[in-house]
Amino acid sequence: MFSASNILVFILAFYVVGSVPTGYIASSFLQLDILSFGSGKIGSTNLWRLAGPKYAIPVFLIDATKGVIAIAIARQFPDTNNQIELILSLATLSGHSWSVFLKLKTGKWHGGRSVAVAAGALLLVSPIALLGGMLITLIVTRISRYVSLGVLVGIGVCCAIVIILSLIGKLSSNYTTFAIAIGAFLVIRHLENIQRLMSGTERRIKKRDDIVGSKLN
Repeated sequence: MFSASNILVFILAFYVVGSVPTGYIASSFLQLDILSFGSGKIGSTNLWRLAGPKYAIPVFLIDATKGVIAIAIARQFPDTNNQIELILSLATLSGHSWSVFLKLKTGKWHGGRSVAVAAGALLLVSPIALLGGMLITLIVTRISRYVSLGVLVGIGVCCAIVIILSLIGKLSSNYTTFAIAIGAFLVIRHLENIQRLMSGTERRIKKRDDIVGSKLN
């Protein structure tokens, strides 16, 4: 079952898994339209602002579980230098970013920025890198009051830690490619935020907002 000849089936399967629009389903259950609210993304950041932590936290955890499962299943394949882990992770991230279910329902591609899915994958690859990235995300977000800046810096820290651990032999050297590819994917998903940060038009968190909740994506 877990053979190279079946990899295309698994890629498609994890794209579909990633496509399950958890945040959209939660908002629909509440009779709210997350696609027309805030950023229009279906991730837990937007859901937190729309419906609060009671619904956003479970959605974050479910989306993160997609990434955990992708890595866990990839590790059932024969040794392929961690390439299958990267391939299935990217398939899951792509599904979350561009949900085929929302395309069929609305006629347009919708999704999240896939940070939660990547966090789930990173949990199995390097919990230390994930913890470091989350702490930096919180600190930068709290100081700057820019969620996107905090997340972007956190992504950079996560990737740097994974690369360093790979270079010193604590992780397989192939995880350097994994970190660069996943990091690049997430940065691309935040290009609009980067443009707004550079132009000074990015939305800040108001002081009364809960920063911990706002950082979820």
